[in-house]
Amino acid sequence: MMQVVDEMCEKQPDLKPPDFPDFPPTDESGDVDLSLIDYNLSLTVAERIRQHGEALKLVRRLEEVRRQWYGPVAGDSQET
Repeated sequence: MMQVVDEMCEKQPDLKPPDFPDFPPTDESGDVDLSLIDYNLSLTVAERIRQHGEALKLVRRLEEVRRQWYGPVAGDSQET
């Protein structure tokens, strides 16, 4: 998709406004943002574990709210 946009901008440079931000580098497929991988690899193990714990807390809270609004569904675990 991004390749199509880049090609359109090359053919018609006036489509790309001067303050348009450059896209971050991607892998060969164009689907993986390599800057995110580089950032995560720059973190220490402790920082990655802390981020994982925060994400896990968010998911558990979202599951809890879903159960409050919609009730339990088949396969729900009662762990919180």
